[in-house]
Amino acid sequence: SNISDPAVLSGVELIYNQLIKGLSELNVVKIDCLGKLFDPNLHNAVLVGSDDAYPEDTVLEEYQAGFTLNGKVIRPSTVKVNKLG
Repeated sequence: SNISDPAVLSGVELIYNQLIKGLSELNVVKIDCLGKLFDPNLHNAVLVGSDDAYPEDTVLEEYQAGFTLNGKVIRPSTVKVNKLG
């Protein structure tokens, strides 16, 4: 569900940002995947889409964030990939 109360949303964003900062201090980094070329080493494709606005094999949507630890994938990003034609 969507959060409509601005104060609650602000609190959730603050907690999220603190969590991501804490993880990065432990060398856990979120994989940046939206709009990137699909990489089976980083991404787990669960759906395929077709959008002429993006090149073949571009990640169109992220369903679950992926993370690396010291540069090694500990959880791949779950994504939707663009397939043309």
